[in-house]
Amino acid sequence: MQSAFFRFKPSRVIRTMLRMMGTDGDDSAARETEEIDSLGIYPAMTSSCILEPPPDGWKESIDWPEVFGRIAPLHLEIGPGKGLLLATQAERYPQWDFVGIEMRRPRVEKCAGKVTERGLTNVRLLEGPVETLLDTVFSAGSLGGVFVNFPDPWPKRRHHPRRLIQPQFLDCLSRLLSPGGVFRVATDHHEYALWIHEHMEKHDRFENQIEGLGYRTQGDEWSGTIHEKKFLAWGRSIRYFHYHRIEIEEGQTLGL
Repeated sequence: MQSAFFRFKPSRVIRTMLRMMGTDGDDSAARETEEIDSLGIYPAMTSSCILEPPPDGWKESIDWPEVFGRIAPLHLEIGPGKGLLLATQAERYPQWDFVGIEMRRPRVEKCAGKVTERGLTNVRLLEGPVETLLDTVFSAGSLGGVFVNFPDPWPKRRHHPRRLIQPQFLDCLSRLLSPGGVFRVATDHHEYALWIHEHMEKHDRFENQIEGLGYRTQGDEWSGTIHEKKFLAWGRSIRYFHYHRIEIEEGQTLGL
């Protein structure tokens, strides 16, 4: 008998409604439906690793040392999905603290299940749009690293403003990352890879850590997501970007 601790896979009607709520048939709608379908069952929990917002929402930065009960380097994953990489990295680096931000509750709870299953105490999860939360819950210079794997490429031109990698996002990221802080992003979408490279190279607070093309085609310990394994099995090429947040002296332009 199925435990009440779990919710069942959404019905066909719910999945049909999700498809109808898609964005004009672009890839994001298909990915969202696939993600919901693939969840199967997920813990219907209020886990200690999920930070619930105050009644009026998040209005100020979170005191992360108080939340974790210690002072440690803080790393953020944007869109951890099912939480495999987030849990793996938290287990690999117990001396660091990790935060994951996901847009929808089912994914947050799926991540929480993975974290709880491994008995990890150095992970916290937030639900909501990263564009809103990022500059609210983190203070300037508080992040040691940020990683994003396979953000939605929004391939249609009219949807490009919805892409995560935008000048405003990078400005925010440059404020929140400490000097020397790391930003990693990976994509399987060729045109989005060009977009990422162009926007990152234009920003004077980030320095590319990969010589030559400016990206790698082989993953490392900061990849290894479920999406990556699936894309590689399909024969897709993946670009991995790696940047450091740098300080510049007053009046310096770095040639831009």
